[in-house]
Amino acid sequence: MVQQTNVRAREIIANKKPRTSSRFSRWHDTNEDEMELFIGVIMLMGVINFPTIESYWKKDPIYYHEIFHKIPISYNRFTLLLKCWHFQDNTLPSTSRLDKINPILSIIQNNIKTVYCPGDTVVVDETMVPFRGRLKFRQYNPSKARCSYGIKLYKVRTPNGYTWHLKIYDGVSTAIDGLDLPGSTVVELVRPLLNEGRMVITDNYYTSLQLAKYLYDRNTHLLGTLRKNKRGLPEEVIIHKLRKGEIISRQNGCITVLKWKDQRHVLFLSTVHDDEMKTCGKKRNGEDKIKPSAILDYNKGKQGVDISDQFASYYTCQRKSLTWYKKLAIEIICGTLVVNTLIIYNEQRPKKVQVSLLQMRQSLISEMLKRKSNNDGGSGGKTKKTIHILEELPRDNNKLYRNRCHGC
Repeated sequence: MVQQTNVRAREIIANKKPRTSSRFSRWHDTNEDEMELFIGVIMLMGVINFPTIESYWKKDPIYYHEIFHKIPISYNRFTLLLKCWHFQDNTLPSTSRLDKINPILSIIQNNIKTVYCPGDTVVVDETMVPFRGRLKFRQYNPSKARCSYGIKLYKVRTPNGYTWHLKIYDGVSTAIDGLDLPGSTVVELVRPLLNEGRMVITDNYYTSLQLAKYLYDRNTHLLGTLRKNKRGLPEEVIIHKLRKGEIISRQNGCITVLKWKDQRHVLFLSTVHDDEMKTCGKKRNGEDKIKPSAILDYNKGKQGVDISDQFASYYTCQRKSLTWYKKLAIEIICGTLVVNTLIIYNEQRPKKVQVSLLQMRQSLISEMLKRKSNNDGGSGGKTKKTIHILEELPRDNNKLYRNRCHGC
């Protein structure tokens, strides 16, 4: 981040040739301490929510917040860093649509796989990062009520909500022989986890008979909801009308297709379950509540997806005007990785000393904003200027002369 941000700033200055009054005329290279401070301020903006970035540094009583006037980074410096924030060398030839985010994404993917090993169950799902700008691989999904337009992220998560792998959909997909595109995406995401006896949980967009056979041949089980228009499903299961609580199933080798009715018909596929029913609590009238074991395991595994998405939506740091790759970086660093950190931290401690998401964010922000008073985090390691001298700005188009403090 530090290296490419400095390179990007020099490119902008060389191309624009800024005036003396421009912020870029006061640019100096950033360093690791300042970059950490910069990300800490972004995370702080998710906890303290003001309408614009400028509002955080205002002295108006409506917006005034003491911490933004004490941290060693000014509004001008923050906007400069945000403008120049970069991850990829622009002089390199383009190889994909995700060139601008791939360098930082590859580091993140390696780290989240190294520090955590998933158990016997993983969940493949997708999420959307809101974005309405012009972008070739921007997606529209009307089923996502919170953000219909955005960038799609495929994620492999554990039942406790940890994101073990993520992939950005760039509009280009390659099908594996014998599989459709959704099934090929699942195989690509879980490829490092195959041949180890795990169970993969998917929703009805990905689940198919072909995918179940492909995974089973590689010692991996599949459990998921089904769409009734998928190819090869047993017709008697599809067309059969059930009463509430009834179940019908058909099995072919390792694959079981079942349909159960509660409030509506639910179609499932599993390579590890049969039509066994289990008790899962009591109804209001005192009767036992009975559900198929496949549905109970599906709900238990899927709860991690809901937990992860719910936590990531709290204290979001997103801004409407950000470039797409900066939005993705903020979503992953300040959203996904913070939730992963919380899960790992709480797993290693008893319930009595576990922390909430807000406490975790506060702890991370406090650590990032800690700086010695004699170290100017916004000066790239330089000493603060304390001499205040007014310098005259050059006249432009016969405008009035104005002065500026050279020290400030």
